[in-house]
Amino acid sequence: MHEAGHTVVALESGMHIKSVSVSESEGDIGCGLRAEFEGTTTPGPYELLRSPVIKMWGAGERAEQRWLRENGLWTEDRGWAAELGALGDCQQAIPELEAWLGTTDEGTVLMNYAELGDQVEQVLDRNWVAVLAVAEALDAAGELTGDEAAALAGMPNPSAAVVA
Repeated sequence: MHEAGHTVVALESGMHIKSVSVSESEGDIGCGLRAEFEGTTTPGPYELLRSPVIKMWGAGERAEQRWLRENGLWTEDRGWAAELGALGDCQQAIPELEAWLGTTDEGTVLMNYAELGDQVEQVLDRNWVAVLAVAEALDAAGELTGDEAAALAGMPNPSAAVVA
């Protein structure tokens, strides 16, 4: 769900997607085995305003949290795990947001990040069926090209920006 959220929000914002993938493995953390999940949404070069890019980074967690709630699976522990899984996304988004806002004031930045997250919810509302379709195919295949994901979402995969 996390990567499908990234992918669909990116596509709607006009970002080219090269590929999207998920994988699962087990890792020994010293006190036993732990399932580890990893996912990647790989965009092509893009020339977008910062707000759509920041929304794309925030979409993974929002999609995952929504799916948990809608399926009666949300618990504090699962919600926390979804949030923890999105830390890398947040680390990408916050510097962009600070540059966009022209401030590093934590309260201002986090308030704006939350507001952009609320806007992500609206994008997910409009495209939830597409997110589910991409997530189902991604779960089955483990990897999709951007064109495959776009076709499943019923959206175009915009051309990548030309990088000089």
